Amino acid sequence: MITAYRSLLLVPHSKNSKKLQKTYLDDNRQEIQKDLCWLRQQTDSFFSKMFTQMNDESVKNSEVTKRKLSDYPLNCSLEITRHLLSLLSKQHDPERKGIAALQAFSVNGGRVKHIWGGVNETNFHHALQAADYYLDVAKDATGSNKTSIGIQPLSKSGFNNFSSFREFANVAEASWNCRVLPNRYFPNLAPFFPMILFYDNGNIRLATSNNFMFAMNIEENFSPAESFVFWSETYTEDHSHIVSSLHKVMAQSGVGRKDQKLWEFYSDKNLPGLEQAFKACRSLHGDELEAKVKQMLGCNLLIGKVG
Repeated sequence: MITAYRSLLLVPHSKNSKKLQKTYLDDNRQEIQKDLCWLRQQTDSFFSKMFTQMNDESVKNSEVTKRKLSDYPLNCSLEITRHLLSLLSKQHDPERKGIAALQAFSVNGGRVKHIWGGVNETNFHHALQAADYYLDVAKDATGSNKTSIGIQPLSKSGFNNFSSFREFANVAEASWNCRVLPNRYFPNLAPFFPMILFYDNGNIRLATSNNFMFAMNIEENFSPAESFVFWSETYTEDHSHIVSSLHKVMAQSGVGRKDQKLWEFYSDKNLPGLEQAFKACRSLHGDELEAKVKQMLGCNLLIGKVG
């Protein structure tokens, strides 16, 4: 998990990558754009055929994938980016000058890599990085762009990896029709799941088991979660009208989990319990930490629904 998280991080634009960019990429931007469009057409065809096959009742398939592809390309930046990157690595046509430029860049020490983060604090997004270039091969996945491919300097792209749960929460609220509050009510879960999401449809759930944020939090010894839980600006806001829905759900049904201790609920923030929980998590190492992570990843994060 930690390795997968690191693989999605931006690579600093070094002296060597600047040299490689100037040699292989700068003068070939139009050709690169053209060939990425060609690869995207192949990608679209691939997923179109996949969706057609999924509609065959005799073929077993993932309902989650089928549901996503039913609105393709909306919310499919992960699938598009992964598949297109795979196609890029398999091309061997010297007439495709854009692809040849990207491959020469890679062969000589550059990296064309998959990245994930937020764009302009409004969307979660998967894209590609090549030196200082942001290669967005799924611009239309957000629903706000008519074009599918975009190339621009990273500094102008609005893209950033998440470095805090506050940044993640801002994008979640903009994208998911929800309000995100610090988890100060389930102290034994807060170090791993520091956010509670209150959706407009009434669902309330813990977050996040997102691989990037989950792994980042562990690698940084739970400091990101602690910062959000204890120091988020929402700490001093009056959000009692939102939290009241959580109280209502818990009063109606409780959690009903096998591990009642893990899901111990407090109607008001339990600072001593939270402090103890973070201290306990930081004491875990090796097999103990691995077992705890496995337990947490097995949790059903849906708390309940209002109404």
